[in-house]
Amino acid sequence: MGCFKIMLMTKAAVTIQENAEEVEAYSQVFTQRVARAFDKLDEDAHRIQEQAYAKMAEGAGPEADEAWASEAAYFEGVGYYQVTNAIRQGVFNLMVAGLYHLLEQQAAKMVKEVLPTPRRPPQDDRYPVPVMSHVMLERGVDLTKFNHWTKLDDLRLVANAVKHGDGVSAEKLKGRRPELFESPLDLPRFASASSPPIRPLVGEGMWLTEDDFNDYANTLKGFWHELEPHLPVFDPQR
Repeated sequence: MGCFKIMLMTKAAVTIQENAEEVEAYSQVFTQRVARAFDKLDEDAHRIQEQAYAKMAEGAGPEADEAWASEAAYFEGVGYYQVTNAIRQGVFNLMVAGLYHLLEQQAAKMVKEVLPTPRRPPQDDRYPVPVMSHVMLERGVDLTKFNHWTKLDDLRLVANAVKHGDGVSAEKLKGRRPELFESPLDLPRFASASSPPIRPLVGEGMWLTEDDFNDYANTLKGFWHELEPHLPVFDPQR
């Protein structure tokens, strides 16, 4: 039995380390590659505006309305900004939601490969995070009391709101984190006279930022490290 428990400790420690490294790799791809692709959005929009004005100036005659050309070029830049920013927001929303899906995948592995078999079947075995919580509670460890649990539950609501839009999760999240639904843009200033911007591909109405991503990623890593010391106490024969 002692040898088996040592093996279990090793498997638990290895799995926790793998989980943390997986979150870190996901975070690095987002922060170093995905987010950086939008860093010069303001500069790009200004460049589009200048190019549009220069193109109109080339074909302008002596009676050309310079004020009209300047305004039209401005809205060329604004249109580019609106469309690209909507895509950026959708990508950011999706990447934050992906953190919870990563947690679900990791929890499923914990349930299958590390944790003991439940003594009693959980009420709902469709979702791995509640199943993991159920197994831990049977062994006297209440995950809902962990320092990182509340923010992880916020992340669950974020993922549901990104996927499904307005609904129960979105309403709960608005009560907890209303700032996530407040636009950072001065909408009248960016309003285009020609056409409205496209909407984010996912999570319309949510304004998740790079800081939000980093906050939730650190929470996820912190949760796994918080869980680690509770795992080796299990005796799978009990």
